This record gives sequence, C-alpha cells and structure tokens, in this order.
Amino acid sequence: MNPSESPPPSTSSSSVDFDTETGLPHAPPTPPCRTRPALDSPEGISFETASLERLSLDHAPPSESEVESETEISHSFADGEVSVSNRLSATVADLHTVKKAMEETETRANAEKALFEEHTASFEQRISQLSQRLDGLLKQYQEYRRSTESEFSRLEQERASAQMELSEVEEHYRTLLRKRHDAAAEMAAPIDLPSAKEDLELYALQMREELLSTSVACEHLRNRLDTETATNRERLNEERWKRIQVEELLRSRMRDANEHIAGLTRNFEASKQTAEKATERASAEVKRLQAELAEKDMVLQRTRDEVTRLQNRMSNLQKDLENSEKVSLDFVRLSQHLQIQLERQREQTQEVRWQDPEDVTQCPGCKRPFEAGMVKRNCRHCGAIFCPACLTKVIPPFGARSRPARVCDMCHTLLVKDAAPYFCSGTFPCADEESSPPSATPTILRKKR
Repeated sequence: MNPSESPPPSTSSSSVDFDTETGLPHAPPTPPCRTRPALDSPEGISFETASLERLSLDHAPPSESEVESETEISHSFADGEVSVSNRLSATVADLHTVKKAMEETETRANAEKALFEEHTASFEQRISQLSQRLDGLLKQYQEYRRSTESEFSRLEQERASAQMELSEVEEHYRTLLRKRHDAAAEMAAPIDLPSAKEDLELYALQMREELLSTSVACEHLRNRLDTETATNRERLNEERWKRIQVEELLRSRMRDANEHIAGLTRNFEASKQTAEKATERASAEVKRLQAELAEKDMVLQRTRDEVTRLQNRMSNLQKDLENSEKVSLDFVRLSQHLQIQLERQREQTQEVRWQDPEDVTQCPGCKRPFEAGMVKRNCRHCGAIFCPACLTKVIPPFGARSRPARVCDMCHTLLVKDAAPYFCSGTFPCADEESSPPSATPTILRKKR
C-alpha cells in the first residue's frame, strides 16, 4: 500500500468519551469496518507492529497469536476501564445508601430527643405542681395551727382571769367568816354589869343601842354576804360552765386539728411518695433515653466513619479512573506518534536500510551529536544508528534468531507487547488489577441488606 494513500488519523481515538448520565468516561466503541484499521487504534497498532516485524532483519512473518494478544491487551484495557467505572458507580450507590441511612438515623435520633425533652418537661411540670400543692397544704396547716394556738392562748388567759376572780371571792368569804367568828366570840364573852341601877339602866340602854346597830349591821352584812355569795356562786357556776364548754370546744378543736394534721401529713407523705416515684421514673426514663441517645450517637459516628471510608475509597477509585484516563491518553499519543513515525519511515524508504556509521552524525534518539571515538550501534530491527545510552533495550530470541538483540526504544515498544510506551514515564495498571472485583461491602451495608 502506498503511504500517501493511508487514511487520516481518526479523531475519535484522540478524545475520551463521557457518559451523559453518570459523568464517567467509558471505552470508545470499536469501528465495525475491518478492512483497514485506523493507525491510532489498538488494532492499527497491532497491524503496524506486524508490518514492522515483517521488515525485521530476521524476515520472520508475524503470527496470529501475537495479533490476537495485541487485540486482547486493548480489549482488556477497555474492560478494565469499564470495570473501574462500574466499581465507582457501585461505590457511589453504596455511599448514597449509607448517607440515606445516616439521615434516617439522625431523624430518628432527633425525634427521640424531642420526645425525651417533652417527657422531661411534663415530669418537671408535674413535680412543680405537686410542690406547689404541697407548699399550699403546708401554709394552710401552719395558718390553722397558728389560729388554733392563738385561740387556745386566749382561752387559757380567760381561764386564768376567772381563777383569779374565784380566788378573790373565796378570800372575801373567808374574811366575812372570820369577822362573824370574832363577833360570836365577843358575844359569848362574860359581861361585867355595874352595881348601880342608874348605871345598869344606862348600860342596858347602851347595850341595846349597840345591839340594834349591830343587828342592823349584821343583817346588812348577812344580806350583802348572801347576795355576794349568790352572785359569786352564779358567776362560779357560769365560769365553771364556760370553762367546761371551752374545754369541750378546745378538745373538739384539738381533735379536729389533730385529724386535719394527720390528713395533711398523710397527703404530704402520699404527695412526697408520688413525687419521689415520679422523680425516679423520670430519672430512669432520662437514663434510658440518654443510653439510647449515646447508642444512636455511636451508630451515627460509625456511619460517619463508614461514609468517610467510602469517600476515601471513592477518591481512590477516582484517582484510579484518572490514571486510566491518563493511560488512555498515553495510548492515544502512542498511536499518533507511532503513526507519525511509521509514515516518516514509509516516506524515507520502502524497505529496511542498514545505516552506515559514517553517514550518521547525530543520535536520532537523544539528538546528541556523536563525538570522536563514541561507539555507534545499529538497531537490530530498523537498522538505524543510536548511541549506547539509547540502545539499551533487548528483545528475546524470536523465529530464526537464536540470540537476544538490542533494539531502540520505539522498536522495543512495537515488538514487545507488554512493554510500556517509550515516551511515557507513568506506570500502567495490569489487566488483572483493573478487572479485579471491588472490595467487600462494608459491614453496615451488609447488615442493612
């Protein structure tokens, strides 16, 4: 085939297609035409490799196994890129699932927290109501006790005053009895009568007057004493009756007060026990909800750690995808470069020419001029002259050739199918590593599924 009739390089192989739904790169489709593969495609590379092998010094024809191996390499690279895309999509889906589970966990935790706060507020309100009721009962009891004590003090004072009046009446009664006893003793004493008649009559008249005055005074005193005695007796009976009534009233009030105090005490104890039980229940509920909240926090923390791990894994997969894209771009550049080199070689000569060391003054690999005394070596495949630093690659024996041969970097790339491109300094992942299944699903995802 004439080099001038070779088709132009395909633009589809020099660009990376992206999926419109996922935004991830995918392998370019294989063209259906098999008559003449493009030079920048993997099949074009294998085709040109086979052409260069036919131009080697050994004139060994290319085998079908080598062509198939080159095709398998290109397909394995495309499969590896698709596998990375699938793994990245699965990781993104797992990340969305974990994020949704974390949001549900946060929603449940917030709902339980709100319910716990509501229960706590209701318990605190109930405790406050019981405390207010208890304070009201205590105030009522204290007021009733103060009123009862003041009434009791007033009755005690009235009783003391009545007792004092009774003592005064009894003292007055004893004084009257003493005066009566003195008068009786004076009347019982012997009377010395005078001997003369006139004196006796005068004395009798005096005695009669004294007797009349004494009788009048005695009658007056008797009447007064009877009146005072009756009055004092009535007052005493009245005071005694009042005292009995007051004592009965005090006993009744004391019984009522004791019963009321006992009822208040029972209500206070019942309210206190109810408040203590409510406090214990509230404390137990608080501890339970705090434990549940701590457990939810731990689950949330584990979920966040899992999300972080998955994000790191996704970033690693993204880096792998970027490396795969770089490898794809390297292969595209390799295809373009090989096409240019092959076109240049076709233009220069139709057959391999063994260059003479005297005709070459500059190394075509490193572009360094040959100095005097520098060793010049020919590539055993293309026949070009290179310096020793650019002719370090060796290909194994093949066909009729029984010894390894030194070749240039471009020929080594064309002849050795597992070799990396000579112009690329990066590392290329193996097909086994790209096609390996993704890591195991996280523990939390296996539990949810």
